Amino acid sequence: SPPVPPMWPPYDDIYNPLEKQRMYSDIFNDDPARYGWSMLDSIDSWIAGTQGTTTNCNGCWLQIDLGMPRRVSGVVTQGRQAASASTNQAQHYVKEFIVRACAPGAVTLGGRSCANWINVDNGATFLGPSDTTPLNGKVNALFSTYVETRFLRIFPRERSTTGAGAWFWAMRAGVLVIQSPPSPPAPPAPPPSPRPTFQTNSPAVWRGSEGIRGGRRGPEGVEFGKFGGTTW
Repeated sequence: SPPVPPMWPPYDDIYNPLEKQRMYSDIFNDDPARYGWSMLDSIDSWIAGTQGTTTNCNGCWLQIDLGMPRRVSGVVTQGRQAASASTNQAQHYVKEFIVRACAPGAVTLGGRSCANWINVDNGATFLGPSDTTPLNGKVNALFSTYVETRFLRIFPRERSTTGAGAWFWAMRAGVLVIQSPPSPPAPPAPPPSPRPTFQTNSPAVWRGSEGIRGGRRGPEGVEFGKFGGTTW
């Protein structure tokens, strides 16, 4: 089953880099001009090459270069571009896939390659489009938590089995990224302020029309104090 979506905000941008930032294990008929289009909403799709007509695609992958290390919380996938639901192209999509990320510190060759790939979510299977996905619809696949990486590889594992041309391993893809760090937890509420206390034996102080008056009551009802510098 797919991973449980995370509790934090899953993403705030869909990163959809140009084709020059993408690589493929192979391309159907060695024809990148027609079958090398994996950007979301592109004119066709990426279709795997020598693996295209087989029942598995274990050696197929689509690689995306994010240009710099980014927080990635998932991917969004799309099937092949189709003009209508009645065309064979509407049935060309990858239903299940796994994702690998370039490990920290493993970028090599001046930032153009990766020397060590790690399985996202321990190799969990993620879901793409299905028979009920709207025409040219996109499907988000969220990781259990974000990974910080520059390169991602998507490995198809299951394709559509509906329609006349269901043998195509076709995919378009983008990356769900978090542009800013997750918000820190809210600080705890301050404790309630203590209620003020008053001492009944404190001297009374009040403001009159000519200054501040203070005094105390002595024995037998005699008041002592000063007002304006005069004893009274």
